[in-house]
This record gives sequence, structure tokens and C-alpha cells, in this order.
Amino acid sequence: LEDGEFYYFLGDLVAGPVQYGARTTFCEDLLALPDDMEAIFNWTIGFAEKQGLDLKDYAAETLQDTTIDFNRNMRQWTYQTCANLGYFQTPAREGTPMRGLNMTVDFWDRFCERVYGIDIFPDTDHWNTRYGSTELASTKIIFTNGSEDPWKHAGVLKTDNPHLHPIEIVCDDCAHCVDLHGDSPNDP
Repeated sequence: LEDGEFYYFLGDLVAGPVQYGARTTFCEDLLALPDDMEAIFNWTIGFAEKQGLDLKDYAAETLQDTTIDFNRNMRQWTYQTCANLGYFQTPAREGTPMRGLNMTVDFWDRFCERVYGIDIFPDTDHWNTRYGSTELASTKIIFTNGSEDPWKHAGVLKTDNPHLHPIEIVCDDCAHCVDLHGDSPNDP
């Protein structure tokens, strides 16, 4: 793996529990570990396996595989990111970044080209024009966001348009797609 690919994996390892509503358990388990690097490494490996994260899935060469596998969506998400969305996860400019410092837009540009074998990079101006950017020409849309979802900042959080309805679901571990899961006995 290139350094950026490895850091992509490490970032997802930590971001995943936050994004998918397991922040509390992840942090409690991590804080309960002894101050021993081998124990931390072993726990991290086990945690990655339980989450279904596989280091090889973060390699551009692996993502070149076009075999249909309904249990894997990394190639499809990467294509949406590289061709349309541009939601590249780059390091924060202030504070402690959750992504490697070498995961710049230039890294993603090269990564996309290595995965698909063509010069591919999102034309965000085109997509913003096509779908209306922050001035959507649509009605009767409800935008829901979990209060702890890091992706909520890429969505609609407020609007003056009376036909668009942003809702924030606020609770502990309310994260990505929290409202799209099936019923649970733990639901309030």
C-alpha cells in the first residue's frame, strides 16, 4: 500500500464507529486497554476484523477488481467520490486531523486515476449546477442527519426554502443513517 492508502484505512478504523453509531462502545473499549502497545495492536486488529475492515480493500490495485460482490461496495463508493461527489476525506487544517497529512486532494486525484486507469476527477461545478447546489429546485424533501454524523456537514442542515425540511436527530451515538435502520427495542 501507498502511505495514503494505509492512512485511509486507519482513519476509517476510527471514523467508522463514530459514523455508524458505535462511538461510545469504541471509546470505552479503547480506554479500558492496558498501556501496552502489543495489546493495543491486537485489539485494533480484532476490532478491524469485527467491523469488516480489510486493509487490502484500501489499495488502489484491489479496487481495480470489477468482480460483482454484493458484500463489498468500496469500488462503487470510490467511483461516486472520484467521478461525481468529490467528498474526499482530507486532513483538517486546524486541530488534530483524523486523516493522514498526505491525504491531500492531489493524493485522491492520483488514487482515482490508479483505481480506474483513466484521468477521472469530479466536476463539482457540473453536479452543483445540475442539482441546484444550495438552491435545490425540488420540493417535499426531508433531510435527516444524526447529531454525531460527521457527514452531516456535507448535507442540508438549514434552509429558507419552505419545501425542504432539514431534521437533526439528537441522541447519543446518533450517526450516519440512524433513521434508516430497522426498528430496535432500544429506540426511544
